Amino acid sequence: MFYAIILVLIANFIAAERPIHEQGSTGLPNEISTVVRACSAWFASRTSGSDPAVLKTSRGSFCFDGLIDSTGSAALTAALKPVPANRPVLIVVRSQGGGISESLDVSDALAGRDVTVVVHTLCGSGCANSIFLPARRRIILDDAVVAFHGGASLTLAEKFENDREKFLAANPGADFDRLAREWRKKLERDVARQNAMLRNAGVDSDFFAWFDRMADQPISSQSPDCAANPEAEAIVFSESFLSRRRVLISYNGGPRTAEDLRRLNAMRGWGRRSCFWQ
Repeated sequence: MFYAIILVLIANFIAAERPIHEQGSTGLPNEISTVVRACSAWFASRTSGSDPAVLKTSRGSFCFDGLIDSTGSAALTAALKPVPANRPVLIVVRSQGGGISESLDVSDALAGRDVTVVVHTLCGSGCANSIFLPARRRIILDDAVVAFHGGASLTLAEKFENDREKFLAANPGADFDRLAREWRKKLERDVARQNAMLRNAGVDSDFFAWFDRMADQPISSQSPDCAANPEAEAIVFSESFLSRRRVLISYNGGPRTAEDLRRLNAMRGWGRRSCFWQ
């Protein structure tokens, strides 16, 4: 799954950290650049084995690093809780993503707030879905990547239900019907939360449903870079594609072409696990 792949991507990058923040902060307001520098120094002190954590740089400014699991989600939502709802929030994030429900817990905590999100290095999976999308202002530092692979979908329940025999062969005696019902109910709740997040953020309500349809599209209808890369399990969208989905970027230092993404993937040892969708 993409979740595991992104873990490998960020682990490889941390092992060869380089000061991209000096480029990424160029042209940004001083108050944002100051927080970016503080977060970059903190990120550099951490390793791939570090637990997800939040560093508070001021009352409304935070650095978040790591997986959005139960620990990471709880840390970020707890950090946001004391900040008055009418106070602007700045989050510099470096995250491989995480669980669907845990990531949606973060988007719930961001709902209704004036949020600026700054992507440092990587914002993948649940980070892209539930931190990047809900932000009012979205900043991608130089050579940083926002990677999507879909969100909560009942298709996930259908896939599990269709694998009944395979699951029971590996888990004899399991109550498959009960597990399938619980999984479907959980996904139904998460889809409803996800749809509310898109509405609150002003993002195209079809954003995640598009991923389900994309899987069935003929190659001729897909982005050439993704159609030519069967290994890709994550998509980096062009700024124009995101704009058409009402996801506006305030500053974009990330890859703007398939060639840019291939250069970054080669530089960081990320292979062909992501593709560029124009």
